[in-house]
Amino acid sequence: MTVDPYGRSCRCGNRGCLDTVVGAQGFLELLRDVYGERLEISGVLEMAEHGDMRCRRALTDAGRALGAVVADLCNLLSPERVIVAGPLFAAGEMIIRSLRETVDHRAIPAAASRLEIMRSPLDERAEMLGAIQLALDAAAVGGLGRLGGGRGAARPVVGAAGPASRTGG
Repeated sequence: MTVDPYGRSCRCGNRGCLDTVVGAQGFLELLRDVYGERLEISGVLEMAEHGDMRCRRALTDAGRALGAVVADLCNLLSPERVIVAGPLFAAGEMIIRSLRETVDHRAIPAAASRLEIMRSPLDERAEMLGAIQLALDAAAVGGLGRLGGGRGAARPVVGAAGPASRTGG
């Protein structure tokens, strides 16, 4: 999702995507000119905690960028809860406060007031747990052969001549 049409090039080929501002690598690129190529998120968080204004400002700006996107989603979908995850959110209130303030400022008041913004308790485990859940769901619904596809997806079929592939629903 584009947050700055004139922003830095993104790995997807677009410009100014949310990932260039809030994604760990994009976020670090904003600060590496000053702090060096070896800068890591943990270092940014530590410096921000100790009062470094550049790091604090970068975290606040990242929260605002994400807040603008969440506000747009609130206006369209009116979710009850938004769960944020990733290494930047270890900054806690330092980033979540600016996210919340931006949502409150830009979203329809009725949608913003009902919205709960919380940090995911899963953090780095989210992708793995999601993949495991998908596999369990697929196994429960009709076997692992259904993983990755609904109607029209290729599924293995074992016949008298051995394994083959067929398409169908």
